[in-house]
Amino acid sequence: MYKVFYNDKAIFLKDKCLELIPDSTVQVVQDKEDLFAFLRFFFARNQIKNICVTGYSQKEMFRDFTSYFILIEAAGGLVSNVENKFLFIKRFDKWDLPKGKVEKGEHPREAAVREVEEETGVTGLVVVEELPPTYHIYPYEDNLILKKTFWYRMTTESNSKLKPQLKEDITEVVWQDLAQSKKALAESYRSLYETLSPFLEEKS
Repeated sequence: MYKVFYNDKAIFLKDKCLELIPDSTVQVVQDKEDLFAFLRFFFARNQIKNICVTGYSQKEMFRDFTSYFILIEAAGGLVSNVENKFLFIKRFDKWDLPKGKVEKGEHPREAAVREVEEETGVTGLVVVEELPPTYHIYPYEDNLILKKTFWYRMTTESNSKLKPQLKEDITEVVWQDLAQSKKALAESYRSLYETLSPFLEEKS
């Protein structure tokens, strides 16, 4: 299954929509042309429910789906320290995790470490494992962008001074304990909460 977010709605791409997803409807498409017709309809109206799209192989469907958008890749980190606290940033008055665009020729893992360092001032980062990616769609000028964000769990023993990257509209960088982190993630973007909150549980 693939899950792509648009605002607070989710588009599920599945081989079969046998189990009803809460607050969702099912859309059956037969091929790429049919899928594109649905996407034009979807973005032309104020869709208020999640959508489960099915009808042919989900891998082929997702390949067709991504070709409808301009694809951008980003990378970021779920970072913990020796006190089992997690690193959060605040941007536009919303809790978020440090992340940024993958530069040309750069591996997502390298980009994730660089972006965390640049946005927070934290150093000595060690990548522990790769986490599931998130996908979300947003409009930019006259285009629709599909952003794939690679996520990595990281640790650090550094007590480097936290320094928000102001030019990226980051106003606050903090370490939060487990309870605070769960609350912050729940108040963050749906894509982050649904994808990464299980990994906060694993650190408890």
